[in-house]
Amino acid sequence: MSNLYNGYCYKTIEEAADHELSTYVVFGKDFISSITSYSVTSQTTVDFTVEYNNFSDFFSSSHHFTRVYPSCSVVGSDPGLNSSGLTVSDAVDLSWSVVAVLVSAYCFKILIRFLRSLE
Repeated sequence: MSNLYNGYCYKTIEEAADHELSTYVVFGKDFISSITSYSVTSQTTVDFTVEYNNFSDFFSSSHHFTRVYPSCSVVGSDPGLNSSGLTVSDAVDLSWSVVAVLVSAYCFKILIRFLRSLE
C-alpha cells in the first residue's frame, strides 16, 4: 500500500518514515531535536522516538509520537498535481470563473444604481 507524506506518495510506509527520519531535525536557541528511531505499528501509522538535547545544561530526553500516513493511489509526485487531484490549470480556470462572477455582480450593482437614479 502506498502512503502519503509531505505531498509525495511513497511506495511503502517504511519509505515515508525513512524520509521523515532523514529530514526531521529542529534547531533551537540552545537545543536540537531529531528522530532517532521508528517502528511501524500498522499499514498507516508509525511510532517515532525523538531525542531532545539541551546544550545549556547538557540534558537529554526522549519522547514518542505517532504519525499517521494516509494511503494514496499514485506513487510519486507530479509537480503540477497536489494531493487533491487538481492541476494548476484547473485552479486558474476556477479562479477566473470566480472573477467573472464577481465582475458580473458588480456590473449589476452599477446598473441598478443607474436605473434608480433615473427615477
